[in-house]
Amino acid sequence: MPRVPAVCSNCGLMFGSGIELRNATNIRIIGGRNECPRCGAMAEMLDGIYDSLGNTLSVLLTSDKSVARLKALVDALTVARENKASAEEVKETITRHVPELQKFADAVPKTPLGLNEYIKTICLIITTLIAAYAFLCKKSDVTQEQISKQVEREVSNAIETLQPKPKAVEQPDTANRHERRAQAKRARHR
Repeated sequence: MPRVPAVCSNCGLMFGSGIELRNATNIRIIGGRNECPRCGAMAEMLDGIYDSLGNTLSVLLTSDKSVARLKALVDALTVARENKASAEEVKETITRHVPELQKFADAVPKTPLGLNEYIKTICLIITTLIAAYAFLCKKSDVTQEQISKQVEREVSNAIETLQPKPKAVEQPDTANRHERRAQAKRARHR
């Protein structure tokens, strides 16, 4: 039976809270709290609108607090990318800012190029979701055109990173080559 997830801000544990949802739609949970089974501190349930069908639980995060945490994650990942953070540091960053995204943290690639692409992709996805949330919920004066421009910027930034850099091709110095030939010819005739 799917349970509403909760995250302990004290120890970082993500666990199924005491609330089980069974074949329900549009269940809004905001400000729910549950005791953490690991450390005993009060953990917060993820705010959102939940749907449950069978053993599947889906959630649309809807609180400003959720959005603020995602924005903080994008900022932290951008800094990590600029500072060429290791895969382990990126995992810690994701887990620290949004523990419920542990699956994303577990999928962090080990290679620097893969890590850079991964961070840009995650930032693109989160930025797009935040912009759509702001527009759909009328939480800001963001227009659809501004959202489109932001998404375009993020996509071109990601594409630029993914495209291989052209290798510099050395052009022969023809004037120098002609001069060297002439000098060699003169040297032979002496």
